[in-house]
Amino acid sequence: MLDLKVVFGAKEWPTQVYFHQLDTVPIYLISQAYFLALNTAKFISIATNADAVLTKMMPSVCFFSSAALKLIEQEFTEQAIDIIHCHDWHTGTLLLLLNHDQQYRKLRRKLKTLFTIHNLDYQGVRPFEIFKNNIFLSFRDWFPGLYGNLRKNAVIRKILSTRRQKFSLQSMRSGINLADRINTVSPTYARK
Repeated sequence: MLDLKVVFGAKEWPTQVYFHQLDTVPIYLISQAYFLALNTAKFISIATNADAVLTKMMPSVCFFSSAALKLIEQEFTEQAIDIIHCHDWHTGTLLLLLNHDQQYRKLRRKLKTLFTIHNLDYQGVRPFEIFKNNIFLSFRDWFPGLYGNLRKNAVIRKILSTRRQKFSLQSMRSGINLADRINTVSPTYARK
């Protein structure tokens, strides 16, 4: 087991990483009790109440994206990691952090990214800013330093949705616009 300290919402969260070797494939499992509990709470299916589910899931998804990058940065600087392969809206924030958070600048220079689209119906839309002090509400609360930098940067048009709400983080859009290459799950889906 490896211990990480992941900064999220202006707080440092103790996080554990477990390792398992499956044949020749190394598997790393990131565990943080508070954020895992948010994802395992009983709630209505995403198909029937997507906004309620995203309100609960999005902080966890963003936390684990940050934790994955912290793990790569801390433990794999000497190993040959060439590509990060991200899947769907759940990993759009990882690409946003990798591309625009100053702490990952060195890591970004050595990595290429691939983003696979599975389902465009789910965009991962959450408020970019809500002016209340609550870690669950918006990108501003989750990543306050990066939020300030992005507000001043033209990249904001690549990551925000203007259709549903003014200034909403759209994770799928972030992934599509910030990855080096984009892929879909099938040729038929690519034509949609």
